[in-house]
Order: sequence, then C-alpha cells, then structure tokens
Amino acid sequence: MSEVTRGIIGMPLHLAMSSKLSRMQFHSCAQGLLAEIERLQRFETAYKEFSDKTDWVRPDPAGQEVGMHVADILRKRCDDLTSHNQAQADEIVRLRKDQVEAISDYNAAVDRKDKFIGECDRLKIENATLRKFIIEFAQADAQIAYAYAALCGEQP
Repeated sequence: MSEVTRGIIGMPLHLAMSSKLSRMQFHSCAQGLLAEIERLQRFETAYKEFSDKTDWVRPDPAGQEVGMHVADILRKRCDDLTSHNQAQADEIVRLRKDQVEAISDYNAAVDRKDKFIGECDRLKIENATLRKFIIEFAQADAQIAYAYAALCGEQP
C-alpha cells in the first residue's frame, strides 16, 4: 500500500468528504483497495486449497524431509517414485527377456525330447529286427546242428 493510499484512508471523514475531488480520490482509493482485497482473497483461497491437499505431507515427514518446503517434498517424492517406477520398468523388460529365453530353451528341450523319442522308436524297431534275426539264426543253427548230428550218426 502506497503512502498516498495510506494518507487518503487515514484522512478524517470531514476532510475526505469536503470536496468533490477528495470524494473522488477516496472513492478511487476504495475501489483499488477492494480490487486488491479480491486479488488477495483469490490467493488465500488458492493457498487454503493447496494446504488442504498437501496436509498429508506434513504429519510424518521422513528424516531428510524435515525443514523442507512442502512443494520440495512433493517434488522429491515424485522424483523418487519416478525413479522407482523406472527401475520396475527395467526389471519388467529384463524379466520379459528372460521369459523369451526360457521359452526358447523350453522349445529346444522339447525338440531334443522329440528327437530322442524318435531315436528310441527307431532303436525299438531295430531291436525287434535283431531279435527276429537272432531267433531265425538260432533256429537255423539248431537245424544245422540237427543235420550235422544226423550226418555224423549221432542222436540229436
């Protein structure tokens, strides 16, 4: 508030209203003060709203937050949360990469298992073929032994 405004407001009523000029000055000054009051009330309303919305920050400040301005505390907490979220996002990316590798390893293991099963099936067929051959060989050997014994005059 300027000195002129203080002088006009502090002027005794009989002087303030004595002439048209002094009444106009008083009125003009009063209008300016009303505008200033309205402007300050908007600031007060904004401050109260900000204060109401940020009171939760004040009751339990962390050790490093003592003595800090509420806006600085909020900025610090937002920065901390942002870095924490970034760390989690990085971890998710890493886990997804690990998941892709695990799926690839699993698919490779399934392919090896399928090849192994195929090889086992092939060996089973080969084993059955060999058993059949051994049986036929044993039968042929028995027939040869019987024929040899018959030729030599022995009892088979």
